[in-house]
Amino acid sequence: MNLRSLLLFMVYVFCASVPVIATAGVAVIVHPDTNIQEADADSIKRLYLGKTSKVLGIKLNPVDQAEGNAIRDEFYEKVVEKDASQLKAYWAQLIFTGGGSPPSSVNNDNAVKQLVSSKTNAIGYIDSSLVDSSIKVVFIAN
Repeated sequence: MNLRSLLLFMVYVFCASVPVIATAGVAVIVHPDTNIQEADADSIKRLYLGKTSKVLGIKLNPVDQAEGNAIRDEFYEKVVEKDASQLKAYWAQLIFTGGGSPPSSVNNDNAVKQLVSSKTNAIGYIDSSLVDSSIKVVFIAN
C-alpha cells in the first residue's frame, strides 16, 4: 500500500467513525384555520420574548416546551438567538420588574401539536419531522 492509499484509508476510517447528528429543523406551527400563511423569524422572536402579542396583526398565544428539551434549545438558539442561560436571565429580569412573564409551556412536541391543533390562537414549535395535517407550518428554522 503506497502512502497516498494509506492516507485515504485513514481519512475514510476517521470519517466513518465520526457520528452524524441530523436534525430536520424546527417548525413553527399554528392552527390550520389561522389566517397566517407565513411568519418571519423577527416576528416570532418578538412574540416569544413578550415584546408583542401579535404576528401579522393576529393575536397569538405562544406555547413553549419544557426546559431541557433539545428542540426547545434549538428553537431559542436559531429563532430567538438566546441560549438557555440567557433566556433564564431575560425572563428573571422581566418578572422582577413586572415587565411580563414567559409563555406557558407543555412537556413535548406532541403536547404542543395537540394544543395548537385545538386552539386557533395558539402558536408553538416542534421538530419539523413531526409535521402533519393537524397543524400549519408558518416558519422553519434549519
